[in-house]
Amino acid sequence: MKGLSVLQPIKTKILIQLENMEKEQVLNSGIVLTTKDQHEAQRAKVLAVGPAVEYVKVGDSIIPNWNAAEPTKFEKEDYFLVKEEEVVMIVEE
Repeated sequence: MKGLSVLQPIKTKILIQLENMEKEQVLNSGIVLTTKDQHEAQRAKVLAVGPAVEYVKVGDSIIPNWNAAEPTKFEKEDYFLVKEEEVVMIVEE
């Protein structure tokens, strides 16, 4: 995630990155199994927000409307841009 300081969304856009939601299970033999809960919504971490964003802040964990997310790549990392109105919910833990 280096170089993110040069990425500044405009207006109500939010820069997000998919969170890793895999769960690990370590067997007695030491083998690590990872699974992804198919019923859990995919979360994203907010990395940067545009100046007109009101409710979402950097560091929030959100569930966006993934159909409205615009994929983008920067320095070989995958990111998404989404408008604030496409944020379905903010996850509070």
